[in-house]
Amino acid sequence: MLTKIKVYQGRILVRAPFELKDKLKEIPTARWMPQYKCWSYSPTPVTALKLDTILGTYKADNQFKELLNKAFSISEAQIKKDADDLPDIPCTKYPAWRHQKQAFWFVVNLWGGLPNGIK
Repeated sequence: MLTKIKVYQGRILVRAPFELKDKLKEIPTARWMPQYKCWSYSPTPVTALKLDTILGTYKADNQFKELLNKAFSISEAQIKKDADDLPDIPCTKYPAWRHQKQAFWFVVNLWGGLPNGIK
């Protein structure tokens, strides 16, 4: 059985082989929906990342893929937030302190990059 994931009516729905039951049950917000024979989860990037890690191979809709991409962006942003050697902040008059650079590059990653025209 191919595992299928989709976001429907504000929930992530997962149809997976029975062998994955115990792993799927451990993810927070997991609920078994017997009428649809699938697992249901809150639609958060963290949940999407956990499902991706556990399932490996699956077929998913675009809404789930968007949640997963957001999870990857958050992970990348976290790396910038904790880094010590970051580039200077563009368009500033004075040199930025380390914590200012960390905050700036953290947010830039979450927003998906700098606006056009800023280098």
